[in-house]
Amino acid sequence: MRLRRVVHGLIPRRQVAGQAVAIPLTDAFRHHEAPARPSGGLRPSIIEPLIFAMNVLSKTHFELFGLVQAFALDRTALDAAYRKVQAAVHPDRFSAGTDTDRRIAMQLATQANEAYSTLREPLSRAAYLCMLHGADPQVHSNTSMPGAFLGMQMDWRERLDEIRATRSLVQLESLRAEVNEHQAGLLSKLAEAIDKIADFPGAAGLVRQLMFIERFSEDLAMLEDQLAFE
Repeated sequence: MRLRRVVHGLIPRRQVAGQAVAIPLTDAFRHHEAPARPSGGLRPSIIEPLIFAMNVLSKTHFELFGLVQAFALDRTALDAAYRKVQAAVHPDRFSAGTDTDRRIAMQLATQANEAYSTLREPLSRAAYLCMLHGADPQVHSNTSMPGAFLGMQMDWRERLDEIRATRSLVQLESLRAEVNEHQAGLLSKLAEAIDKIADFPGAAGLVRQLMFIERFSEDLAMLEDQLAFE
């Protein structure tokens, strides 16, 4: 299959009131036929699919799947859009195409995978939204957090060390419940910061706090697995 058929469909236009208006990318995958070739059957220039591919690759993850750019997300809609995009640009569909076709198809499939992985998880989705609005959370280099949260971190760590020593499943369950409750509260604040008041610097700070909680939760889960076999 020629990649031009699919890539051309990724950036379609619909005539509305005499003007060409872009339609959601996922709608484009319902049809993959390219416009008729010029008379004489001349092969389209290889530049054309490249231009179309560059257009698609420059879109945000939300645009790629035809989704509203927001923290609140319909996971079912995301999954359906991802399957549709992947089916349209899967490299196997272009095994008989040119090297350029296959290379572009691979780029598009890779972007679809990356976009899906980013949007399906709340924290990575929030971090991506922050970066789109110029507020990179810098989760690997920025350790700035409110003093109260830092104090809570220390308390949790001390309690976890104590539980490792006492092997108390009851204490572990109590700590887990407290962590989960705090995590839920921060997620609620994060949704409000992004979708209601557009406070992206504030949201970036919340992402850093939630990243710590996510890592701490992994430590809790590891200890839970250990105690379950004792």
